Amino acid sequence: MPLVEFRDVVYEISGKTILSEINFSVEIGETLVLLGRSGSGKSTALKLTNGMLFPTRGDRPNPATVTVTPPAGATVTGRLVYRDEFTVALTDSAGWYRSFPIDRVKVTVDDPLDTHRAQLGKYTDQDMHDVLAYLQTLR
Repeated sequence: MPLVEFRDVVYEISGKTILSEINFSVEIGETLVLLGRSGSGKSTALKLTNGMLFPTRGDRPNPATVTVTPPAGATVTGRLVYRDEFTVALTDSAGWYRSFPIDRVKVTVDDPLDTHRAQLGKYTDQDMHDVLAYLQTLR
C-alpha cells in the first residue's frame, strides 16, 4: 500500500488550474523529488500531501487508520476519513461511513504521514528552492 497516492488530482483557485490531473504514489522507504520552475506547483503539491489543502477533484487516499472505542466497548476500525476537535469519521471494512463525537469515544490514530507532516512546517519555500537548485547541479 502506498504511503502517499494521488489519482487524477486537480487543484484550482478561483477557476485557475494550479495542478492538473496529477498522478503519483510513494511507497514506504521510497523518496520522491519534485522538480520544476518557480510557480509550477511544487509547494501546492506538498501542501496537498500535507493535508493543508484539499484537491478540487481527484482522489488522494488517506493512509491513516483509526480505531474508535465507544463507551459500550466494541471497537470500530477503518480508514480515517475526517478528524477535527469535535468529530472523527472512518470508513469501516464493509465500506460503511461512520462518525463519532470525539468527547464520547476513545480514539487511536495510526498515520504513517504524521512524522512527515511535522517536518514540512520546518522548511520554507527558500529552503526547498535551495535543495532543488543543488539537485540541478548534480546533473
